Amino acid sequence: MSIDGPILSLARERSRAIQRAGIDIYERLLPEKSHLYFPDHELEALISDQLLGIELTGPIRRRSKLAKMLVAKALGYSPPASFKKTEPRFPG
Repeated sequence: MSIDGPILSLARERSRAIQRAGIDIYERLLPEKSHLYFPDHELEALISDQLLGIELTGPIRRRSKLAKMLVAKALGYSPPASFKKTEPRFPG
């Protein structure tokens, strides 16, 4: 199910900008990269669009890793082979 609209279009463009920037999901977005921050409403629209309807099955660790990989990809980041335990989870 796709929820197209101006908010989702802006979120998709921001995701493409992150992808073009080639930054790591653990890289902090300093003020000069503040244009890459997702406002809450764009983040919600993008995650809903990309993940709604995907069924995560299997053991909890597998589901957790898959969910994080899908979110990272939706946001424009290349998912790492393994996720670090950081606080916050994804600084960018």
